[in-house]
Amino acid sequence: MRAHLTSMKGLWPAHLARTLGLCLLALVLQACPGPEQPSGPATPCAFSCEGCCRADGQCMEGTALTVCGSGGKACQSCASAGACVAGACVRPDAGGTPDAGNKPDAGSTPDAGSTPDAGSTPDAGSTPDAGPADGGGVDAGPSDAGVDAGVDAGVPAPTGNGCTDPIPLIMVDGGAYAVGDTSGREEHGAGPCGGFGGSDVVYRLEMPKTGNVMVTVAPLTSGGLKPVVYMSELCDTPKYCVAAGTAGATTTLMSPAPASGKYYLWVDSAPGSAGPYSVTVSSLKDQGESCSSPLPLSFGAGEANISMNVDARWVDHTSGTCSTWNAAGDHVYRFAVDRVQNFEVQVTSDYVVGETYLRGVCGGGELVCSNGRVRRQELAPGTYYLWRDSPNSSTYEMYAHLWDPIPGDTCATARPLVFSEGEAGGTATDTATTVGTFDNNSGSRCGSPTELDVVYTFTTSKTLDFRASARGQVLSLRSATCSGTELTCGTETLTRGSLPPGTYYLWVDTRSSATGAPFTLSASLTPPAPGDTCLSPEPLVFSNGSLGGDAEAHGNLDTSFNDSAGSCAGSSGVDRVFSFTTSRKLNFRASSTGGLYLRSADCQSGPELACGNWSSIDAVGLDPGTYYLWVDQSGGAYTVRSSLTRPVCEEPIPLVFSRDGSGGPAQASVEGDTSSAFSSTQGTCGGTGGRDVVHAFTTTEPLSLSATVTPKTAGFQPMLYLRASCGGDEQACSVAPTVGAGATLSTGSLPPGTYYLWVDGFSGSAGAYSLNATLR
Repeated sequence: MRAHLTSMKGLWPAHLARTLGLCLLALVLQACPGPEQPSGPATPCAFSCEGCCRADGQCMEGTALTVCGSGGKACQSCASAGACVAGACVRPDAGGTPDAGNKPDAGSTPDAGSTPDAGSTPDAGSTPDAGPADGGGVDAGPSDAGVDAGVDAGVPAPTGNGCTDPIPLIMVDGGAYAVGDTSGREEHGAGPCGGFGGSDVVYRLEMPKTGNVMVTVAPLTSGGLKPVVYMSELCDTPKYCVAAGTAGATTTLMSPAPASGKYYLWVDSAPGSAGPYSVTVSSLKDQGESCSSPLPLSFGAGEANISMNVDARWVDHTSGTCSTWNAAGDHVYRFAVDRVQNFEVQVTSDYVVGETYLRGVCGGGELVCSNGRVRRQELAPGTYYLWRDSPNSSTYEMYAHLWDPIPGDTCATARPLVFSEGEAGGTATDTATTVGTFDNNSGSRCGSPTELDVVYTFTTSKTLDFRASARGQVLSLRSATCSGTELTCGTETLTRGSLPPGTYYLWVDTRSSATGAPFTLSASLTPPAPGDTCLSPEPLVFSNGSLGGDAEAHGNLDTSFNDSAGSCAGSSGVDRVFSFTTSRKLNFRASSTGGLYLRSADCQSGPELACGNWSSIDAVGLDPGTYYLWVDQSGGAYTVRSSLTRPVCEEPIPLVFSRDGSGGPAQASVEGDTSSAFSSTQGTCGGTGGRDVVHAFTTTEPLSLSATVTPKTAGFQPMLYLRASCGGDEQACSVAPTVGAGATLSTGSLPPGTYYLWVDGFSGSAGAYSLNATLR
């Protein structure tokens, strides 16, 4: 048990002068025994307690060295007497021969007789009273009346099992040190911050009655003890408490020294954890007040936990860049890292948290400052200073964490995404976490600008389609460099078609989580399907080949990519591309259930000839060549119907004139409809955007023409124009005065020849009509 009583200076050398002084002090204490607490007036405890009554009225068993008594009397300490036996203080180590000779205190005769071990001759011979048989080391603290006195008398040393048997821990020269083990211990209590269900050891800590004290408990093995430490002047009423979050982490309590000069210190453990530990106690004095005497920030298993409760008024020495308090007191901690590590601090308080800032040099060189969580990525090996600045900086809880950088946390340590077929593609899966990472990906179009992230890298040797998914994460794909151009992004899923050969970086960002979370990433690289990209457009085959006709195509876009977009559709849809080639001038028309757009010359960036969303598209007078038709929608099944027809001037509708037997003018009548016609031309009096139909007739002699078109569809405002050639040389133009009215066109004498009479719609209108014409 002497390991619990070793001072902070270690095991002192057994110098003879020191030993003689201790022995003299022991004799003096034995000569003046007496209880530490006199009996007080009768209390309710006195009438019902079989043991002894504590000063606060609590009934105790009365069998402990420092809590001794029976019959309801006041508890007293037997530290000076040496032992508590049957509720009374007794002096052990009493034999017929005084324990003072020239030989060590270890003989064949037991050291226990009728003569007390305190005579006129001090308990010190030429050999100190601490030989190998007497336990070795310092002889039980400042007097030979502590733990070793009980051992000498055959009385068991204090076990630390609960309040009835605490282990004495006495501060000498401003410090104390002890080691212990919670393994195999029982549970005797719990603190306000934890310890329920854990094994514990209790110490009686004796110290000066003024100033502040710091107690640090450090596990001596990794992965064992997860300490919970608490203490108070009353053993069974803990006041100050601090708990570790990780097995092997250190815990530090800082508090005012008690007026009684005594604390009961509990070293407890989280359920399921136990192991050896060390206890270090020291007086604070001026520590933390300046750069010359910073407080130690002690880490275990990469974690330090501090409960600051001192009675101090810190002086205002400095401030951080984020400080908002004027003349607020501050204090400083110091710690060192021996390799590149990440650092994090979180401070909580029932009052004002204030600011926390980290410096590479105590008086300057600020690395980070925050009034919340402080985080710094990749601290280089060296010494650092952590400042706390707040109006009430003497009361707070602080958690600090050091950990090695996580693979994938930076561009320099990007995690390789290994595909089953290497650079040729295949599938890849990886399980990782964003816990403990930092935010290094910014500027993504999909958000998560300040969340924790991990980056992967992969390389392709040929053009491939890429897909990736990670539940609960935001994904971002960049090319060329880790912070290069963002190709695409998505929430939980990401797709990108036709990735050219090269190196890529895939960022996985936590979605709305400040602490990060585990995730599983799944990815694939596959060859593009026909029609998926401009590299392999799907053929659109017409019934007359390059001369035109009709064509129809069916498919499903659920596995397609968003490779392109038209001016009117496709910005967020997936798509498929078709190609066709013409050998003569033709008009083109196509319809589908989603977006459609037609390009010429270049599949990806060529001129857009037509675009429609949930409507048909027309392109008039396509010259011979190759064209690209994109189907673009949100996904699902599609059907495309297309046609290539000859220009209307090449196939005009005949306007046939005839005379009756009376010898009157030639008459012609015809019914028609412009609704499904192309918008191929317009007259000088209108027709822009209107669908048009052309009628042709031929004269062999000079004649004048009179023609009237009458609408048969509501909303149709028809117009007529006559041309001497299909594409131009307009002879006359007329438009109906209003919607629903007819339009009449008249000419003078027309030379013999072929003429083209166009029926068009004003302001884009169209519909059924009847046409009546007269030649005279």
